[in-house]
Amino acid sequence: MLYAYHVRFLTSERANIASLAYITATRHFHCGNNVFLKLQVIIAKKMKHGMDNVLIRKAVKEDCSRILELIHELAVFEKAPDEVTVSLQHFEESGFGKAPVWWGFVAEANGFVQAFALYYIRYSTWKGQRMYLEDLLVTEELRGKGIGTLLFD
Repeated sequence: MLYAYHVRFLTSERANIASLAYITATRHFHCGNNVFLKLQVIIAKKMKHGMDNVLIRKAVKEDCSRILELIHELAVFEKAPDEVTVSLQHFEESGFGKAPVWWGFVAEANGFVQAFALYYIRYSTWKGQRMYLEDLLVTEELRGKGIGTLLFD
């Protein structure tokens, strides 16, 4: 049921934009009496505004350096450029080590990472597992072109 919902949502959204979605189940996890399917979604979309292709994909360790650059861009926007103190090594280990605490998606435009969404899972004794979006950022020069919406979808 979840699989069908995602396919319908992704393929019916913005019919005027050519799109292709690949959805694969990566693992099951249990939360109370419910069984959820964790999905990996990769979307390639033809964009308006002269963008060739935007590829939304799961972040990999090799993206960490660029994601940190974008995190610094976000800190400058928030007028807190000195508040980012995480090292590249710590960031990589936290996302791709033995016990990752964050996961993410990146948006590549014309072959270069231009945006990211970083999320984490926590457990509530009242509600069970919950997913939280920590940051979603599109580099300043590409804002307003729909890339953030693609990441959020």
